[in-house]
Amino acid sequence: MARSNNTVTHHVICTPARVLHDLAYNNHGLLDADEPLIVQGAALAWPASSWSVTALLKRHGDVRGTTRIADAQQASFPYVDPWIGCCAKWTSRAWKAPVTSKTMKLRDVVNNLHERRMYFQGAVRGTSVHDDVGKPALSLNQESDPLWRAIRAGAAAGNQEDDMDAYVEAQQPRLWISADGSVSPTHFDESLSVLVQLHGQKRMLLFDPACTARLCPYPNHHPLRRRAMVDITADEVWLRSRFPRFFEEPHMHAVEAVVNAGDVLVFPARWMHWTETVSPVSCSLTRRFRPRRRWQRRSRPFLRWMCESSAQ
Repeated sequence: MARSNNTVTHHVICTPARVLHDLAYNNHGLLDADEPLIVQGAALAWPASSWSVTALLKRHGDVRGTTRIADAQQASFPYVDPWIGCCAKWTSRAWKAPVTSKTMKLRDVVNNLHERRMYFQGAVRGTSVHDDVGKPALSLNQESDPLWRAIRAGAAAGNQEDDMDAYVEAQQPRLWISADGSVSPTHFDESLSVLVQLHGQKRMLLFDPACTARLCPYPNHHPLRRRAMVDITADEVWLRSRFPRFFEEPHMHAVEAVVNAGDVLVFPARWMHWTETVSPVSCSLTRRFRPRRRWQRRSRPFLRWMCESSAQ
Protein backbone atom coordinates (compact mmCIF):
# COMPACT_ATOMS: atom_id res chain seq x y z
CA MET A 1 0.00 0.00 0.00
CA ALA A 2 1.23 3.48 -0.80
CA ARG A 3 1.83 5.68 2.17
CA SER A 4 -0.51 8.54 2.90
CA ASN A 5 -0.20 11.87 1.16
CA ASN A 6 2.55 14.22 2.31
CA THR A 7 4.19 11.82 4.74
CA VAL A 8 7.80 12.53 5.67
CA THR A 9 10.02 9.60 4.70
CA HIS A 10 13.81 9.73 5.00
CA HIS A 11 13.83 13.53 5.42
CA VAL A 12 11.66 13.88 2.31
CA ILE A 13 8.00 14.90 2.00
CA CYS A 14 6.35 12.34 -0.28
CA THR A 15 3.31 12.83 -2.46
CA PRO A 16 1.81 9.77 -4.20
CA ALA A 17 2.32 9.52 -7.94
CA ARG A 18 -0.61 10.15 -10.22
CA VAL A 19 -2.37 6.87 -11.05
CA LEU A 20 -4.13 6.16 -14.34
CA HIS A 21 -6.57 3.32 -14.75
CA ASP A 22 -6.38 3.22 -18.53
CA LEU A 23 -3.83 4.05 -21.19
CA ALA A 24 -5.21 7.45 -22.16
CA TYR A 25 -3.31 10.49 -20.92
CA ASN A 26 -4.36 14.00 -21.86
CA ASN A 27 -4.95 12.92 -25.46
CA HIS A 28 -1.21 12.44 -25.86
CA GLY A 29 1.24 9.60 -25.35
CA LEU A 30 2.50 8.73 -21.89
CA LEU A 31 6.02 9.80 -22.85
CA ASP A 32 4.67 13.31 -23.34
CA ALA A 33 3.93 13.60 -19.60
CA ASP A 34 6.11 15.90 -17.49
CA GLU A 35 5.52 13.89 -14.30
CA PRO A 36 5.83 10.25 -13.19
CA LEU A 37 2.68 8.25 -13.97
CA ILE A 38 1.51 4.82 -12.86
CA VAL A 39 -0.81 2.90 -15.18
CA GLN A 40 -2.41 0.24 -13.00
CA GLY A 41 -2.73 -3.24 -14.48
CA ALA A 42 -1.49 -2.21 -17.93
CA ALA A 43 0.69 -5.34 -18.25
CA LEU A 44 -1.61 -7.89 -16.61
CA ALA A 45 -2.16 -9.57 -19.98
CA TRP A 46 1.53 -10.38 -20.36
CA PRO A 47 2.40 -14.06 -19.68
CA ALA A 48 5.08 -12.85 -17.24
CA SER A 49 2.43 -11.35 -14.97
CA SER A 50 1.71 -14.87 -13.68
CA TRP A 51 5.33 -15.55 -12.77
CA SER A 52 6.24 -17.14 -9.46
CA VAL A 53 9.80 -17.69 -8.29
CA THR A 54 9.45 -21.41 -9.05
CA ALA A 55 8.14 -20.75 -12.57
CA LEU A 56 10.85 -18.17 -13.19
CA LEU A 57 13.60 -20.66 -12.35
CA LYS A 58 11.98 -23.49 -14.29
CA ARG A 59 11.53 -21.46 -17.47
CA HIS A 60 14.43 -19.03 -17.37
CA GLY A 61 16.99 -20.31 -14.87
CA ASP A 62 19.79 -20.45 -17.46
CA VAL A 63 19.43 -16.81 -18.55
CA ARG A 64 22.64 -14.92 -17.82
CA GLY A 65 23.01 -11.34 -16.70
CA THR A 66 25.19 -8.88 -14.85
CA THR A 67 24.81 -9.28 -11.10
CA ARG A 68 25.82 -6.61 -8.61
CA ILE A 69 27.12 -8.16 -5.40
CA ALA A 70 27.30 -6.15 -2.18
CA ASP A 71 28.80 -6.79 1.23
CA ALA A 72 26.70 -8.85 3.65
CA GLN A 73 25.72 -5.79 5.68
CA GLN A 74 24.90 -3.65 2.65
CA ALA A 75 21.55 -3.43 0.87
CA SER A 76 22.48 -0.67 -1.59
CA PHE A 77 23.45 -1.48 -5.18
CA PRO A 78 24.76 1.58 -7.05
CA TYR A 79 25.79 1.23 -10.68
CA VAL A 80 29.53 1.70 -11.18
CA ASP A 81 30.49 2.90 -14.66
CA PRO A 82 32.87 0.15 -15.88
CA TRP A 83 34.67 2.36 -18.40
CA ILE A 84 35.46 5.11 -15.92
CA GLY A 85 36.05 2.79 -12.97
CA CYS A 86 38.76 0.79 -14.74
CA CYS A 87 40.80 3.76 -15.95
CA ALA A 88 44.16 4.48 -14.34
CA LYS A 89 42.88 7.65 -12.70
CA TRP A 90 40.68 5.57 -10.39
CA THR A 91 42.54 2.25 -10.15
CA SER A 92 45.61 4.08 -8.88
CA ARG A 93 43.64 5.63 -6.03
CA ALA A 94 42.42 4.24 -2.74
CA TRP A 95 38.85 4.51 -4.04
CA LYS A 96 36.96 1.23 -3.80
CA ALA A 97 33.83 0.39 -5.75
CA PRO A 98 30.84 -0.10 -3.39
CA VAL A 99 29.75 -3.23 -5.27
CA THR A 100 31.34 -5.82 -7.53
CA SER A 101 29.79 -7.10 -10.75
CA LYS A 102 29.79 -10.64 -12.09
CA THR A 103 28.03 -12.48 -14.92
CA MET A 104 25.79 -15.15 -13.39
CA LYS A 105 22.90 -17.42 -14.29
CA LEU A 106 19.51 -16.31 -13.04
CA ARG A 107 19.14 -19.64 -11.21
CA ASP A 108 22.29 -19.07 -9.17
CA VAL A 109 21.22 -15.54 -8.28
CA VAL A 110 17.69 -16.42 -7.15
CA ASN A 111 18.84 -19.46 -5.14
CA ASN A 112 21.24 -17.24 -3.18
CA LEU A 113 19.22 -14.03 -3.19
CA HIS A 114 18.51 -14.00 0.54
CA GLU A 115 21.87 -15.37 1.67
CA ARG A 116 24.06 -12.99 -0.33
CA ARG A 117 23.21 -9.46 -1.33
CA MET A 118 22.66 -9.55 -5.11
CA TYR A 119 20.89 -7.44 -7.74
CA PHE A 120 20.45 -9.05 -11.17
CA GLN A 121 20.02 -7.33 -14.50
CA GLY A 122 19.94 -9.04 -17.88
CA ALA A 123 19.08 -8.31 -21.48
CA VAL A 124 15.78 -9.79 -22.63
CA ARG A 125 16.05 -10.00 -26.40
CA GLY A 126 17.47 -13.29 -27.58
CA THR A 127 16.65 -15.12 -24.33
CA SER A 128 13.81 -17.38 -23.16
CA VAL A 129 12.35 -14.42 -21.25
CA HIS A 130 11.43 -12.88 -24.59
CA ASP A 131 8.36 -15.10 -25.04
CA ASP A 132 7.00 -14.49 -21.54
CA VAL A 133 7.03 -10.73 -21.87
CA GLY A 134 5.54 -11.01 -25.35
CA LYS A 135 7.11 -10.31 -28.71
CA PRO A 136 4.78 -7.36 -29.37
CA ALA A 137 5.97 -5.75 -26.15
CA LEU A 138 9.58 -5.90 -27.29
CA SER A 139 9.04 -4.83 -30.86
CA LEU A 140 9.62 -1.29 -32.01
CA ASN A 141 6.52 -1.76 -34.16
CA GLN A 142 3.98 -0.96 -31.47
CA GLU A 143 0.81 -1.54 -33.49
CA SER A 144 0.15 -4.96 -31.95
CA ASP A 145 0.55 -4.02 -28.28
CA PRO A 146 -1.77 -1.45 -26.66
CA LEU A 147 0.68 -0.58 -23.87
CA TRP A 148 3.58 0.46 -26.09
CA ARG A 149 1.22 2.00 -28.61
CA ALA A 150 -0.20 4.25 -25.88
CA ILE A 151 3.23 5.06 -24.50
CA ARG A 152 4.53 6.37 -27.79
CA ALA A 153 1.34 7.80 -29.27
CA GLY A 154 1.18 11.58 -29.37
CA ALA A 155 4.84 12.00 -28.46
CA ALA A 156 5.20 14.52 -31.26
CA ALA A 157 2.05 16.44 -30.34
CA GLY A 158 1.63 19.51 -32.46
CA ASN A 159 3.74 18.13 -35.29
CA GLN A 160 2.61 16.53 -38.51
CA GLU A 161 5.32 13.88 -38.46
CA ASP A 162 4.55 10.26 -37.66
CA ASP A 163 4.30 9.94 -33.87
CA MET A 164 5.92 6.52 -34.00
CA ASP A 165 9.11 8.16 -35.25
CA ALA A 166 9.24 10.81 -32.51
CA TYR A 167 11.03 8.52 -30.04
CA VAL A 168 13.62 5.81 -30.57
CA GLU A 169 14.79 3.10 -28.21
CA ALA A 170 17.68 4.29 -26.03
CA GLN A 171 18.18 1.04 -24.15
CA GLN A 172 17.00 -2.46 -24.94
CA PRO A 173 14.59 -4.12 -22.50
CA ARG A 174 16.24 -5.35 -19.31
CA LEU A 175 15.07 -7.76 -16.62
CA TRP A 176 15.77 -6.87 -12.98
CA ILE A 177 15.63 -9.31 -10.03
CA SER A 178 16.10 -8.23 -6.41
CA ALA A 179 15.24 -9.29 -2.87
CA ASP A 180 13.34 -7.55 -0.09
CA GLY A 181 15.20 -4.51 1.22
CA SER A 182 17.44 -4.12 -1.83
CA VAL A 183 17.94 -0.49 -2.81
CA SER A 184 19.06 1.19 -6.00
CA PRO A 185 20.34 4.49 -4.56
CA THR A 186 19.30 7.88 -5.88
CA HIS A 187 20.37 8.48 -9.48
CA PHE A 188 19.01 9.79 -12.76
CA ASP A 189 18.73 8.28 -16.23
CA GLU A 190 19.43 10.28 -19.35
CA SER A 191 16.44 8.81 -21.21
CA LEU A 192 12.71 8.50 -20.66
CA SER A 193 12.08 5.37 -18.60
CA VAL A 194 9.33 2.77 -18.58
CA LEU A 195 9.27 0.21 -15.75
CA VAL A 196 6.92 -2.77 -15.96
CA GLN A 197 6.49 -4.59 -12.64
CA LEU A 198 6.17 -8.30 -13.45
CA HIS A 199 6.27 -9.85 -9.97
CA GLY A 200 6.36 -8.48 -6.44
CA GLN A 201 6.39 -4.83 -5.42
CA LYS A 202 8.73 -1.86 -5.63
CA ARG A 203 8.64 1.57 -4.05
CA MET A 204 10.28 4.55 -5.72
CA LEU A 205 10.86 8.15 -4.68
CA LEU A 206 11.29 10.42 -7.71
CA PHE A 207 12.69 13.94 -7.59
CA ASP A 208 11.98 16.74 -10.04
CA PRO A 209 15.15 17.91 -11.88
CA ALA A 210 14.94 21.16 -9.90
CA CYS A 211 16.07 19.10 -6.86
CA THR A 212 19.14 17.65 -8.56
CA ALA A 213 21.69 20.18 -7.28
CA ARG A 214 20.58 19.67 -3.67
CA LEU A 215 21.07 15.91 -4.04
CA CYS A 216 24.70 16.57 -5.05
CA PRO A 217 25.36 14.23 -8.00
CA TYR A 218 28.87 12.94 -8.54
CA PRO A 219 30.79 14.70 -11.34
CA ASN A 220 30.58 13.20 -14.80
CA HIS A 221 34.16 11.89 -14.69
CA HIS A 222 33.47 9.82 -11.53
CA PRO A 223 32.67 6.06 -11.69
CA LEU A 224 29.43 6.85 -9.80
CA ARG A 225 28.35 9.56 -12.21
CA ARG A 226 24.60 10.23 -12.33
CA ARG A 227 24.42 9.01 -8.70
CA ALA A 228 23.65 11.32 -5.79
CA MET A 229 26.20 11.82 -3.03
CA VAL A 230 23.29 12.39 -0.65
CA ASP A 231 21.99 9.20 0.93
CA ILE A 232 18.39 10.03 1.78
CA THR A 233 18.27 7.16 4.29
CA ALA A 234 21.27 8.39 6.29
CA ASP A 235 21.25 9.78 9.82
CA GLU A 236 20.02 13.38 9.86
CA VAL A 237 22.93 14.69 11.96
CA TRP A 238 25.43 13.24 9.50
CA LEU A 239 23.46 14.53 6.52
CA ARG A 240 23.24 18.06 7.92
CA SER A 241 26.99 18.15 8.55
CA ARG A 242 27.88 16.93 5.06
CA PHE A 243 25.07 18.27 2.88
CA PRO A 244 23.41 21.27 4.56
CA ARG A 245 21.92 22.41 1.26
CA PHE A 246 19.71 19.32 1.26
CA PHE A 247 17.76 20.81 4.19
CA GLU A 248 17.30 24.29 2.75
CA GLU A 249 13.81 25.66 2.22
CA PRO A 250 11.60 24.70 0.55
CA HIS A 251 11.57 21.23 2.10
CA MET A 252 12.68 18.44 -0.22
CA HIS A 253 9.71 16.84 -1.97
CA ALA A 254 9.46 13.60 -3.91
CA VAL A 255 6.82 11.76 -5.90
CA GLU A 256 6.26 8.35 -4.32
CA ALA A 257 5.39 5.48 -6.67
CA VAL A 258 4.47 2.01 -5.38
CA VAL A 259 4.10 -0.48 -8.23
CA ASN A 260 2.62 -3.98 -8.00
CA ALA A 261 2.65 -6.84 -10.50
CA GLY A 262 1.06 -5.70 -13.75
CA ASP A 263 1.58 -1.98 -13.07
CA VAL A 264 3.61 0.27 -15.36
CA LEU A 265 5.56 3.35 -14.24
CA VAL A 266 6.54 5.96 -16.81
CA PHE A 267 8.80 8.84 -15.78
CA PRO A 268 10.72 11.57 -17.62
CA ALA A 269 14.45 11.74 -18.20
CA ARG A 270 16.70 13.21 -15.49
CA TRP A 271 14.26 12.68 -12.63
CA MET A 272 16.48 11.39 -9.83
CA HIS A 273 14.94 8.28 -8.28
CA TRP A 274 15.54 6.00 -5.30
CA THR A 275 14.19 2.45 -5.61
CA GLU A 276 13.46 -0.10 -2.88
CA THR A 277 12.22 -3.68 -3.20
CA VAL A 278 9.39 -4.17 -0.70
CA SER A 279 8.39 -7.78 -1.45
CA PRO A 280 10.33 -11.04 -0.89
CA VAL A 281 11.35 -11.06 -4.57
CA SER A 282 10.82 -8.44 -7.27
CA CYS A 283 10.97 -8.92 -11.05
CA SER A 284 10.81 -5.85 -13.27
CA LEU A 285 11.34 -5.02 -16.92
CA THR A 286 12.65 -1.63 -18.01
CA ARG A 287 12.85 0.07 -21.36
CA ARG A 288 14.13 3.53 -22.26
CA PHE A 289 13.42 5.96 -25.06
CA ARG A 290 14.93 9.22 -26.28
CA PRO A 291 13.60 11.87 -28.64
CA ARG A 292 14.69 11.33 -32.21
CA ARG A 293 15.30 15.06 -32.43
CA ARG A 294 17.83 16.32 -29.92
CA TRP A 295 15.97 19.42 -28.75
CA GLN A 296 12.48 17.96 -28.73
CA ARG A 297 9.96 19.47 -26.35
CA ARG A 298 10.51 16.86 -23.60
CA SER A 299 13.96 18.26 -22.75
CA ARG A 300 12.94 21.90 -22.49
CA PRO A 301 11.91 22.01 -18.78
CA PHE A 302 15.29 20.61 -17.75
CA LEU A 303 17.18 22.99 -20.02
CA ARG A 304 15.18 25.93 -18.67
CA TRP A 305 16.04 24.89 -15.11
CA MET A 306 19.74 24.66 -16.03
CA CYS A 307 19.69 28.17 -17.44
CA GLU A 308 17.91 29.54 -14.37
CA SER A 309 20.36 27.79 -12.02
CA SER A 310 23.35 29.15 -13.91
CA ALA A 311 22.01 32.67 -13.63
CA GLN A 312 21.76 32.49 -9.83
